[in-house]
Amino acid sequence: MFDSIDMIYGRFHIKFGGPVMVNLLRRFGRLRTFDRRDCVFAILGLWQMFTGTKVLPHTLVPDYNLGVNEVYRISVQYAIEESDSLSPLEWINEPPREAQDVSWSSWPSWVPAIDRRNDLKNGPKYLALFNADNKASMILKKDYKRPSDLIVSGVLLDNVTERTPTLTPYLASPSDMQTLLEDMERPRRGYGVETLAAGSEMRTSLVLLGGSFRYTRIDHRQALQGYLGFKKHLKKHKEFPPKPRDLASRLFKGHTSVCEYWEGFWKAARYRAVFYTATGHMGLGPRCTQPGDIVAILYGSILPMVMRPLPGLPKGSYRLLGVCYVYGIMNGEAVRRHKEMGLKDEAFCIV
Repeated sequence: MFDSIDMIYGRFHIKFGGPVMVNLLRRFGRLRTFDRRDCVFAILGLWQMFTGTKVLPHTLVPDYNLGVNEVYRISVQYAIEESDSLSPLEWINEPPREAQDVSWSSWPSWVPAIDRRNDLKNGPKYLALFNADNKASMILKKDYKRPSDLIVSGVLLDNVTERTPTLTPYLASPSDMQTLLEDMERPRRGYGVETLAAGSEMRTSLVLLGGSFRYTRIDHRQALQGYLGFKKHLKKHKEFPPKPRDLASRLFKGHTSVCEYWEGFWKAARYRAVFYTATGHMGLGPRCTQPGDIVAILYGSILPMVMRPLPGLPKGSYRLLGVCYVYGIMNGEAVRRHKEMGLKDEAFCIV
């Protein structure tokens, strides 16, 4: 921790201005601890140092009588309020194991397992920086009768109507991959002008990359060039192209963009699924996504969310499944359209 914290001699010191709790949880939350609660309790002294606070707020005082789920909920909620953003929710690529386990039924779906973020060895990577909420200010509401729920405002984009099988590229044959790509390009109801072949290929090329390559947003033309070369390679050679770092890639006579596209596709789409919505949106989201789920843009989050409506609870109650990439709305287009039409914001109660 020294290199990140020491203000004089630390090689990687970054001044923690603004949202200190978010930065500390992101940077040090995954350090190994004997007690899972200590990944939160152990950073509170650092939080005091960087914020200049002499006395901890009552809600942050370490209490080992609280369960892991409650400690994480309190710290994440504090981080959300301190940063005035929903950035901790963007750590959830798919529901934490605890949120899926019956024995952890009290684990809120909006609370990431801080010490186990993205703990699949070959799990989905984090999506790059976007601006889906059009920099709208977070609107956080509280219901003191339901303190474990997160109530936020945003835009209900659409309902999921269809999804592909979970994308595990190395488990599919080249012919299976060709069939899958052809199905992804198939026009669906509501696509409008994008039913043109070039539009369909462009959309597919970006969705399979999650809109980014090597943690930066990728140019549309570059993505399309790599995708077309990737399809051509599958058809001609009946095999997947080598990765850019493989020895075989040095002998590969095709374009470098083909190898790089395959690498980006493999990293972004593995253990995720491509989904389609009622009005023709196409996106890349959690592998647990099912027809009937919704896609929403929550104010204060740069990434859209896939959520599942919960029957038997008050209307507007959802379980958060994870972040997603949706073609055509990642620069705030949906939010601007929503505002221009004078539509009312939705209230989402995430349990």
